[in-house]
Amino acid sequence: GGMLLEVGEHGSGYNLELVLHDQGFLQIYVLDAHADNFQRISSDVIEVLVADANGSPQTLVCDAIADPITGETVGDTALFTSRERINNRLPIKGVIPSLQILSRTFEDLSFEFSGNSEKHEDEH
Repeated sequence: GGMLLEVGEHGSGYNLELVLHDQGFLQIYVLDAHADNFQRISSDVIEVLVADANGSPQTLVCDAIADPITGETVGDTALFTSRERINNRLPIKGVIPSLQILSRTFEDLSFEFSGNSEKHEDEH
């Protein structure tokens, strides 16, 4: 239900899936070229530049998440989660200034994210 962001050339690059976690945090999954499999990377954080309510640039830090079930660790994971909630700031426009996936570095990855495509309304 998230949003795919193509990284690099179609078919030979990678994808990022941006997902709004049910508690309001931004989650970024790193995926292979066809978005079929997770791609673990060695980064500890992914930094995203976003504008705050006044239009001033702000850095949204997404930390690497370890998962004992899959064996993923900080420095070898495909999942990153923001330190702060973004649900009250949607939609957001962001830029990932630099991201290293394996031996390749990608720069200025821009996106607009309005939340997950499948919205679940709370029943009142």
